[in-house]
Amino acid sequence: MAFQMAGKIMGGITTLLGKNVVLKTDIRIEEKAIQDYGAFLQKVNFDAKSRDVIEQNIQDERAHVRRWEESIEILKQKKPSYKGKE
Repeated sequence: MAFQMAGKIMGGITTLLGKNVVLKTDIRIEEKAIQDYGAFLQKVNFDAKSRDVIEQNIQDERAHVRRWEESIEILKQKKPSYKGKE
């Protein structure tokens, strides 16, 4: 029940803040995950299979960052211009 409530609160906050803020927040979260995975790989001596899984996770996170950055650019292009009446 707590997770459900937290999800509803976060959903409401993101709706109020707008898509750009949500995407930028997601980018920060993904970049932190990339950093943490990298540190994890440096600190623990993993077997090859486990290392491959973590490295794939890093690549997935990087793909997410690119996707969110592209989404921000798309949103910028879709914004209407209000430079006056014509």
